[in-house]
Amino acid sequence: MVGVSPSIREVVRHVIAADPIRLTEPRSLPFAQHTSTWFLLITPVIWIVVGLSVLFVFGVAWSRRQPNTVQLKPWVILALVLLIFGLLGPDDMGEENGTVLRERMLLLTFMTLVPVLKVDLRRAAAKIGIPLLVIGEVLQVVAIWDYALTSNRMAQAFVQARPYVGTGRRVKTLLIGHAGDYELGGHFRGLPVNVPDLLGIETENVVWDNYEAFFYFFPVRYRDADTERDAARLVNMTLLVAPGSITPATETLTEWSRLLDETHERIDILVIWGSDPRLDAIDTEWFDATPLFASANIRVFQHR
Repeated sequence: MVGVSPSIREVVRHVIAADPIRLTEPRSLPFAQHTSTWFLLITPVIWIVVGLSVLFVFGVAWSRRQPNTVQLKPWVILALVLLIFGLLGPDDMGEENGTVLRERMLLLTFMTLVPVLKVDLRRAAAKIGIPLLVIGEVLQVVAIWDYALTSNRMAQAFVQARPYVGTGRRVKTLLIGHAGDYELGGHFRGLPVNVPDLLGIETENVVWDNYEAFFYFFPVRYRDADTERDAARLVNMTLLVAPGSITPATETLTEWSRLLDETHERIDILVIWGSDPRLDAIDTEWFDATPLFASANIRVFQHR
């Protein structure tokens, strides 16, 4: 068997993907749709890592000359082990175990560096490292600000639709958008799969897309085995658009049509974020063509 060595570009891409604090795509800017490779230079984690590295290196050197400082060797070894695993390890251990394993290892790396950092404002290392950390934190705060405003707009849309969903209903939601985006043309890393859960708070509604009920590390559970079995089939149809596309793939629509034929009797209300004519043609076979509520990107349909 011939081994295949990854290219430098693939290695760099693998390392960048492990950024534990990134909210936006690496080539994008908060509050802007324009993308550029140059934007990688103002990624918050780069400034934070460089600042921590300066404080770490000079902190270790400074501690060697201090007779009564804490033993730093175990913390340094632990941080290096976590760093290597976070950069070169597998992406995750599977969705059933919580995913995002590398990102968690890198966050632990940052935490284990705390005992090692020796900050003396009179020293050159602090005068260099602290401003770098401040720049990284400011960039991160701006990204969080953009993320929060966008999240608020989407959450408001679901809150407005909530009275039309009703109470004691079985609700299925579909989010049409890029993988990793809030809206078409967006630039966020995270997909808001938890926003539809707002429709189940204090309503006694069954929200089929509440994926937390399937994993052992969440306390939420379905009341009976039949409901859990049906939910296992419905919860996976949340995102209908593949990465890099703007409309649902034909095979995905075919799968949704087949699933709806088999499970539509378990759905009282269908809530859709986004639109696509082919999707509407499938839905109207079992749901009213005229929505109970429509505003911006969200629509609420009732089963016939």
